Amino acid sequence: MIYAVLVVNMQMHLMRKIVTDILKEIKKKDPEFESKINLVVPGADVTEDLKYPGHMIVDMPMSLQHYKWIVDNNLVLDEETLDYVGIVFQNGEITEDNWKDQGSGVQHLIGRIDLTLKIWKSKKPVPLVWRYPEAGLSPGVVANVADVIIKLWTNYVFTQHWWKSKDF
Repeated sequence: MIYAVLVVNMQMHLMRKIVTDILKEIKKKDPEFESKINLVVPGADVTEDLKYPGHMIVDMPMSLQHYKWIVDNNLVLDEETLDYVGIVFQNGEITEDNWKDQGSGVQHLIGRIDLTLKIWKSKKPVPLVWRYPEAGLSPGVVANVADVIIKLWTNYVFTQHWWKSKDF
């Protein structure tokens, strides 16, 4: 079963580093690791979107919609969301006081992380596809997004009871 799919549009050398780091961290947590994360890098010969039956696709439009829903309804972020955002923006630019005042690239990242955490903490988590998590972000912080992906999957997902469930 595929537990997570990341669809990215980055340079191959960066992608190789990200995949290697993710696999090393997973292997530490799960010595019997199989193919639980699939990484899709669209190439020149890819002419249509791939299908992911049974998975929820979390892309930039969905992430922005979630962000807008939180702001418009004056809802709170998951308690870990801004911590994960702080991994990307390490100079403390995004705070509890100013997260609502950011541009669409940061809004999408906040929405994506918050939505992911809320889905994974729900009573019925579902497998996710993160499509183009680097969309709208400065190239200077894209590698930090990879750090968020690694931390989310290794520090949260693989420690949960549903991680090895056959029903997931």
